[in-house]
Amino acid sequence: MKKLLFLFFVVILVSCTQNNGINIDNNTNGSASDLVGTWNVIAQGIENGTTKTTVAGQTTTITFESYGKDFNFTYVFTESPNVVVAQGTYTNVVTTTVAGQTFTQEGPSSSIDGLDSGTWILNQNSLVLVNNNGVSDEAMIEEFTPTKLILKIAFERSTNQGGIQSETKGTMYLELEK
Repeated sequence: MKKLLFLFFVVILVSCTQNNGINIDNNTNGSASDLVGTWNVIAQGIENGTTKTTVAGQTTTITFESYGKDFNFTYVFTESPNVVVAQGTYTNVVTTTVAGQTFTQEGPSSSIDGLDSGTWILNQNSLVLVNNNGVSDEAMIEEFTPTKLILKIAFERSTNQGGIQSETKGTMYLELEK
């Protein structure tokens, strides 16, 4: 069970955090030119996270929430070509519950899964990010002004490593400021 919890924590550490007081008011007055520049991550989180892991026919469901803190993480958006560079570090705090027991762990992270460096496309109410491996994630724009951007991403990931099948779902929030 400890190996399973450790494996889960490693997967979540790379990809997760909780809505840490983000105020969503649907102000989407920003434009592509407003997106260009350096944005500082000021909040990130995951709510309603679940992971179902199957090992040797036995399935375990884990719920989790997480949030980031101590951000030194930026996104730099350029135009023509539309490129985004994600860089920096932060502390990721993950609270998991499995079999009625709750655990909280924190550790350093240098990546926000699904929102890594690559290319970007700004649609009316969404920002599509395509990472350098060709994987795309669509983030719904909850608020967008020339100095503030709040994104909401419903995610679902499946992995199969060494006979261990995992399916992870949740909602990520990301708040950026210029």
